[in-house]
Amino acid sequence: FFSSRRRHTRLQGDWSSDVCSSDLDDLKNAVAELDGIRKQMGASIYFLDCDADVYTGRWINANQPLPALQGGGGTDFEPVFKHLVDKKIRPDYCVFFTDGYGNFGDDPKKFNTLWVLTSDVKPPFGDVIRYNDLQ
Repeated sequence: FFSSRRRHTRLQGDWSSDVCSSDLDDLKNAVAELDGIRKQMGASIYFLDCDADVYTGRWINANQPLPALQGGGGTDFEPVFKHLVDKKIRPDYCVFFTDGYGNFGDDPKKFNTLWVLTSDVKPPFGDVIRYNDLQ
């Protein structure tokens, strides 16, 4: 997930209301795993908390805790990419923790994207890891 060159990535969590409680627990567990890797590697991440909009977007170094999560609406991935472009942030990877049910947008993204999914959704771009396959 991390580049040894820049040691920056972007972490995005989809905490929308359409995620059932067991999926939400899986997503929180996956974020906790990545958070442990982040701390162990001393990597900074750009953390985005969103559902249909971006609520939190900030750099977090390896010693800082992740912010409290918000959300609860439908899921739209477009605001995440727009936020990154608007803020001129170029992460090595965009890592999405989501059930995958949402708007992916109409055009391929120019970001390396990793989807950590709790469903069988097939995103139109990026690499996919099925969270249940990791257990």
